[in-house]
Amino acid sequence: MVMAAGALASQPDRAMAGALCAGLAAQWISRPDGPAAIAFAGGIAGLAFTLAAPEAGAPTRFVDGVLASALDAHFLLGLSVLCGMALLLAPGLLGTSRYVSRVAQSTFSMVWSAVFVASALGPHPTPILGFGGSAIVGYLLSLVMLPSSLPELADRSIGAPGNSPAPPQPTLRLNPT
Repeated sequence: MVMAAGALASQPDRAMAGALCAGLAAQWISRPDGPAAIAFAGGIAGLAFTLAAPEAGAPTRFVDGVLASALDAHFLLGLSVLCGMALLLAPGLLGTSRYVSRVAQSTFSMVWSAVFVASALGPHPTPILGFGGSAIVGYLLSLVMLPSSLPELADRSIGAPGNSPAPPQPTLRLNPT
């Protein structure tokens, strides 16, 4: 994680360095051990280095500053973008804690909240709501990485020894008369 923080620090994207730092903070809060503290310290150092570097590049239309553009266009349009951002946080905030790890939920929520706050505060991409494809892929991958909230999927692994075979599927039978 320290290497990832260093790699993000060398990029001009402050939002992703902040998202990594927020995710590592959630990990460190939930498990305050030595490796988590080192990773979080690396995230803080990477974020500090990125914040100290000058801003690189001009904002891209329809990707960066979508929230500000929407609020400038009309209040209701800005409100709908804010609601869309809140809806994207729902998997992390509303997961069933009985089946989904609270650490996974808090990390998901912290990372995506940091990305949304960065996009609201500066000329950074607004994931999903802007036209940036890499954020869509990243969001979908982070959804896939969340543990299942379905008890039948969370309690067993597919193909693990000792699992009973799947129940037979009902078949349609015609009665010849």
